Amino acid sequence: DLGAEIVINTSVDGWEKEFSKTTLDHDCRLMFECVGGKMTSTLLSLMPNNSSVAHYGNLSLEGLDGFSTSDFIFKNKKLEGFWLNTFFAQHQNLLPTIFGTVKKGIENSKDTFKPIIAKEVKLDSLLEVLADYKNISSSGKILIKLH
Repeated sequence: DLGAEIVINTSVDGWEKEFSKTTLDHDCRLMFECVGGKMTSTLLSLMPNNSSVAHYGNLSLEGLDGFSTSDFIFKNKKLEGFWLNTFFAQHQNLLPTIFGTVKKGIENSKDTFKPIIAKEVKLDSLLEVLADYKNISSSGKILIKLH
């Protein structure tokens, strides 16, 4: 339980309509997105006019694709890169507050931040597992055993 009031599962049929309605109903104009590929353009297209996507990762291992120029020109939507290191460098005065909030959240969350181990591998077979990383990454962490 992360305390979220609304969760939209993109693997469920009809999620697009629910996402679009929810972002409009809650006046959501900023989204942080880390999947990449076609998902980034799909999410941006479903958001209200004057929205922005801060793209900070590429879990799909695919290039960004499928953007509509009308989203940018007529709907005033924006796509920006977001790198946490740059944010921290520009907002050093906020670091104690940010890290204090995160620490408190972790301490109060019981098992929420407990890692899920998808696979355990020995160091000498790491290259084989990394080749299949895209298929494993959503199911949890890969634990590398040194001995």
